[in-house]
Amino acid sequence: MKVFTIAGILMAAMLANCINVSVAVAATRKTTAQTAIERVTNQWQEDKDLIGLSASCVSGTQTISAASGQADASRDTRLDADYRFQIGSITKTFTAAAIMTLVADGQIDLEDTLAGWYPDFPNADAVTLRALLDMTAGTFDFFRASPENPMIPLIMEDIRRPWTPDEVIAVAANQSPQGEPGTLFRYSNTNYFLLGRIVEKVSGMKLGVFFEDRLLASAGLSKTRLFRTDETAFLFASGYLRDSAFLFGHDAPFSLEQGDYAGLETLGWAAGGMTATSADLARWGQALFTGQIVDEPQLKDMITPTALANEGDQRYGLGVETFDTEVGTAYGHAGSLPGYAAILMFFPDQQASIAVTTNDEAGEQFLQSVAIDIAQNACAE
Repeated sequence: MKVFTIAGILMAAMLANCINVSVAVAATRKTTAQTAIERVTNQWQEDKDLIGLSASCVSGTQTISAASGQADASRDTRLDADYRFQIGSITKTFTAAAIMTLVADGQIDLEDTLAGWYPDFPNADAVTLRALLDMTAGTFDFFRASPENPMIPLIMEDIRRPWTPDEVIAVAANQSPQGEPGTLFRYSNTNYFLLGRIVEKVSGMKLGVFFEDRLLASAGLSKTRLFRTDETAFLFASGYLRDSAFLFGHDAPFSLEQGDYAGLETLGWAAGGMTATSADLARWGQALFTGQIVDEPQLKDMITPTALANEGDQRYGLGVETFDTEVGTAYGHAGSLPGYAAILMFFPDQQASIAVTTNDEAGEQFLQSVAIDIAQNACAE
């Protein structure tokens, strides 16, 4: 039989009060962080006059998100944090992680050459998986906007046409390389189409299924997919085209309709075809860069920039950009497709991951500024 003393009762009351105070403090802290990210997001969306902007920060086990503006300008639909966006080239972090999981499994090696899968591709005997990942393979970039790129007229002929990965690779294989493998840094989306197909050939799984089984589940991502699958089950922010409106034959800015984007998504595929909410994207950054997805040796390889990076001050590792900011080094990637732009930045000093997505056309420097503002003022706890 338990005997309750006055002292025991007072002690229990004091402990209960302490617990309540702790809960209240935690709730206040979360409310403060939520208010801060909402303020930052609203300010940047309004100042830039963007259609919509969504931002999230993951620090520890806490995720805070905010959204401002419209999900669809033509219908005046309010944007909230449940909407998914095209994330463009941030997809490369997923494809690179897929390759690195196969490396960790011993199924492939970074020094394996392209000849093992595409022996007729230009310089196949000299192009390694590492060179494909870090953009030193010298491959022709099928998506580069230039007058001499034969892919551009094909795309413009029918912007809604879906492409298979091998159709895209075949176009690139028939063009002269940008340079000799291992001699210079040249960004190429073709590299990641090749890597995506290698994942499929080695694993025997479709790339989207591999992502879901090996990457998305591990990171706890329920609103991230390759392509716009499950159109009725998920909310998508409609991309708003300004400078790119001409691609669809429009003279003035307009909002994309369902189905407009199928062709461009297939042209993104392993290089830029994924969709995600800003919260899922921030969770991905937290999981990837804290070692929950790939083993430490592979992660170190991913975040180490190649010595050959020579385009401005870009620093590029294996599917990962390194950003030097006023709040310290960050790892991640930026991405854009017509009507969309996004950035993912993980700040190791703060152990915080920040994602910013928009259904409008915005530059990488702008997105960096938003992410840095959030890192300084809304995710610094």
